[in-house]
Amino acid sequence: MFQIYWIVLVLTLFSSWNATASNLPLNPKGVYYNPIFGSDYLTPDPFVYFHTDGFYYYSHSQGGNEIVVFKSKALTDFGNAENATVYHCPDGLCGQLWAPEIHFIQDNFYIYFTMKDQTELGHKMYVIQALDSSNPLGNYSTEIRSALFAYCTF
Repeated sequence: MFQIYWIVLVLTLFSSWNATASNLPLNPKGVYYNPIFGSDYLTPDPFVYFHTDGFYYYSHSQGGNEIVVFKSKALTDFGNAENATVYHCPDGLCGQLWAPEIHFIQDNFYIYFTMKDQTELGHKMYVIQALDSSNPLGNYSTEIRSALFAYCTF
C-alpha cells in the first residue's frame, strides 16, 4: 500500500511540473526564453531592488569575478537598460563570486555577495558601499568581509 502512495505522489508531481513547464515561453529550439534579458544573456543569481527614484536596480554576477548593476524604469526591460560593472575581484582573492544583492540602507547603496577566497575553504560574505550615495552604477568601496557571517561557509 505504501508503494502505491509513492507512485501516486510521483505521478502527481510530474504531471504538475509538466503542465507548468509547458506554459513557459519557448524559443524555436525548445529552450526556455528569458523574458527579461533574452536567450543570449546569462543571468546567474539575479536580484532586483525598486528604489524611491522610480528605477529598478538589478544586480548579478558575471563570469564569476565581477558584479554588474542595471538601471531600468521597466522591470521587464533590463536587456536595454543602462548598466555598469561596479566590482572586479582582486587578484588572489576571488575564486567564485556569487549572488550579489543591491540594497539601499541608511541613505546609501550597498551590495552584499559571497566570494570564495582561494586560500580558505568555502564562500564568505562580503559587502561593498557606493562611494556616491546617489549613483548605484558608480564606484564602490573595497570589499569588506562581513563580520555578521565571519564563521560561516557556504
